[in-house]
Amino acid sequence: MRRRAGLVLLAFAVFFAALSPLLRWCAFPRLAKVPPSQYQEVVQGIEFKWPFLTEKRDYEYVDAQTRTTAPIHYRGTRAFRGLEVYHFEQTIPWSEVAMPKRMPIEGITAEQIARTGMTRWYRQRRGIHREELRDAEKMGMSEDTGTAFSGHVKMREDYVADTVDLVKSQRVLVLLLTSYLPWGFLGLGTGLAAPALWLEVRSRWPRSATNA
Repeated sequence: MRRRAGLVLLAFAVFFAALSPLLRWCAFPRLAKVPPSQYQEVVQGIEFKWPFLTEKRDYEYVDAQTRTTAPIHYRGTRAFRGLEVYHFEQTIPWSEVAMPKRMPIEGITAEQIARTGMTRWYRQRRGIHREELRDAEKMGMSEDTGTAFSGHVKMREDYVADTVDLVKSQRVLVLLLTSYLPWGFLGLGTGLAAPALWLEVRSRWPRSATNA
């Protein structure tokens, strides 16, 4: 009788122990609305959005302007619309980038730029974006280098609100599937295995030793 009970406990222990990694690596990407790898770039690095389970460490991040990957550094946590968020900073040195379809300076067309050879350069440092038009004197400007943009680039309000709502709605589910349930099932499996092994040992003891 003891041995049968021990086998039942052991079967449940194996079941819950096996369920733990299945929840984390199989159920989570399928059940959570934002899978952990949805925003990974084809080239190495994270682009634009950040996945759930982001850690407090540096990452490789794809810069949208230069289309290059560079380290982005973790700088601490901040409060943002009721959420605790991680703050990262990335530095991109001066790099030549393609001209936009719509020129930032009124009266200048892409065709004019192509004829004169004026170039557009971009730099990012501590969240500050700066764009310059170089060789601008060829376009009749007073200075050879002109600032096209300098400051923070802000996301649209509707996009920010949608992203915050998504994170808030999925946060509990993500924690359940990646932390609470996997570790809970693993602990439960360990807890069931202990009495199962104890009953197995008791069933193997000599009857005389048990009576004594």
